[in-house]
Amino acid sequence: MRAKPSNIDSQYESDDDQNSLKHNESSPDPHYHRTVVNPYENSVGRINSVDDRERETEPLLDINKVEPVSTSYLPCTKISSRYVLAIWAFFGFFALYAMRVNLSVAIVAMVAPQSTLNRSVQACPVTKVNSTKPPPEYEFDWEPSKQGLILGAFFYGYITTQIIGGNLAEKFGAKWIFGGSILVSSILTLLTPLAARVDYRLLVAIRVIIGMASGPAFPSAAALWGQWIPASERSTVPPAAQTGTNIGIICTTPLVSVMVDGGFLGGWPSAFYVFGALSVLWFIGWCFFGFNSPNVHPRISKKELIYLNKEIVSHPTKSGFTFALPYCAQFLTIIVIGQLVDRIRARKILSITVLRKAQAIIGTLGTCSFLIAIGYMGCDHIGAVICCILAVGFLGFNTCGPIIAHLDIASNYAGTLVGITNMLATIPGFVGPYVVGAITNDNQTIAAWRMIFSISAGIGAFGCIAFCILFNGEEQKWNRIDYEEESVDT
Repeated sequence: MRAKPSNIDSQYESDDDQNSLKHNESSPDPHYHRTVVNPYENSVGRINSVDDRERETEPLLDINKVEPVSTSYLPCTKISSRYVLAIWAFFGFFALYAMRVNLSVAIVAMVAPQSTLNRSVQACPVTKVNSTKPPPEYEFDWEPSKQGLILGAFFYGYITTQIIGGNLAEKFGAKWIFGGSILVSSILTLLTPLAARVDYRLLVAIRVIIGMASGPAFPSAAALWGQWIPASERSTVPPAAQTGTNIGIICTTPLVSVMVDGGFLGGWPSAFYVFGALSVLWFIGWCFFGFNSPNVHPRISKKELIYLNKEIVSHPTKSGFTFALPYCAQFLTIIVIGQLVDRIRARKILSITVLRKAQAIIGTLGTCSFLIAIGYMGCDHIGAVICCILAVGFLGFNTCGPIIAHLDIASNYAGTLVGITNMLATIPGFVGPYVVGAITNDNQTIAAWRMIFSISAGIGAFGCIAFCILFNGEEQKWNRIDYEEESVDT
């Protein structure tokens, strides 16, 4: 016969039941693990009344002394998931622009110069440099018209996929649209040397398709920012990630020159093999670190997920280095001005409409002024380079201002909006070379180039005026889900 439990034992068992009930009620999430220490462990009566099997099942720590531990955290992970995504997007833009500009540098080593033609007029004397280096061997003898067609082919494809790319990103998620854009471009970049050696027309076709593949990158990235980046960080994080384009140019142009001069991987083909291969490697990493939204990220912390869901309502060598300098200036401008604008916005000193218009005015005035100044530098090469650096540097005001204004007015439709605006922005990419060619045909003079820079400044000023008149930075009512519901009801 089993002995009747004493009052003390009954009291302990009752307390245990209450502790167990508390534990179950306070731990609804199976991902949270809590343990309880037995407050009566030093009681002699309790120790004598509990057998070994019961002791093995006793909790060891006090429920009130242990913080919950979520299994959704990665060990040693400190950086926020949205910043990890932005870093990968940064390198994605780096790869995208590396594959975009590599041909512009490599073609100098691919094609024999057309200096023997009598049509060109040299306004400034050419400085001859004595060198013991053997003259380069050129593989192609394309005339200037063919070179212009090859260099402009990218933009013919680029303009065609802007709108559809943004729309697809909004409907099916930006991860695979953005990543696929870079993957397709990287594969075709690896095939570029082969295409060039087969026929220049095949190279033109390859460049057109690369342009088509690259088109959805910016619209899909905008859709990505709309899902990931809160309003308080939109002047900093997206522009910082998109400075990968500038860093891509900064690094690619001198690196291609060095590889070509050193004969790495056969010289000029290395410009395509190296950056094509690096872009494929980037895509592999993107598969694991890129996600359409915080809600589908398997490793995001619950704290960050709650925060984002609260804040975001989802509805040649010398030429190479010189070419890179302006984008260094633009990179620095974006970082500094982006931080400043976000702080002003957070303190509500100025409205977002005033901030964006101020950025547009400052950026346009600086850029247009130095563009015009380039035309008056004459044969002062250093002065022209300095003006070019400052002109591109001032563009940084627009990069972290009007260019990302789509997120301010309609973050849920940012992909489509960027697609529309970027499509229009590509028009100068293929119209510009024809205009320049028409002005400088048999007229390679300082006056001709002064006219070109003045026209460019005038177009920029017109765009700034239109932006300041028409832009309103407040969120548009059609961006809100409740607006769609009201429209359906009516």
